[in-house]
Amino acid sequence: MENKTVLIVDDDEEIQKLLSVVIKKLGYQVETRINAISAKEWLSSNRPILMLIDIMLPDATGIELCQWLNSQEDLKNIPVIHMSALTDEIAQEDSMLSGARDFIFKPFDLKILKKKIENLVKEERQVPSFLMSFISGTRVRSCNITSIKRDKFIFII
Repeated sequence: MENKTVLIVDDDEEIQKLLSVVIKKLGYQVETRINAISAKEWLSSNRPILMLIDIMLPDATGIELCQWLNSQEDLKNIPVIHMSALTDEIAQEDSMLSGARDFIFKPFDLKILKKKIENLVKEERQVPSFLMSFISGTRVRSCNITSIKRDKFIFII
């Protein structure tokens, strides 16, 4: 069964409700958590297709949570979109350096947010075109892709 769950980590219940409605309309299931500790507990037995994480959480920063995700072998490939009311470039830069795939400022434009979600989910589901062109140009009988993360990939021929 295909995983269609998006995890929202934000301590603002109004933001959680708004995002839940938007994401459900896109056809995904939603789980919400109010802090990093409860998100880590949920992640101990679940794997979302995508995470939306606020930069300012009560028990950690979204940056720290993203760094933790990237330190976990079984979680590091989950795409993250950071959200923040902080409008400085440093927050956005720190977000990208922590391993987040995208960033959106609050209050956010729902059309842009929907497109960011759709693009990241689509990206995760597709084998990169450069890999497919490489495989199609060789005589490959079988190929098992073992890991794809951004610009790095490992495959066994």
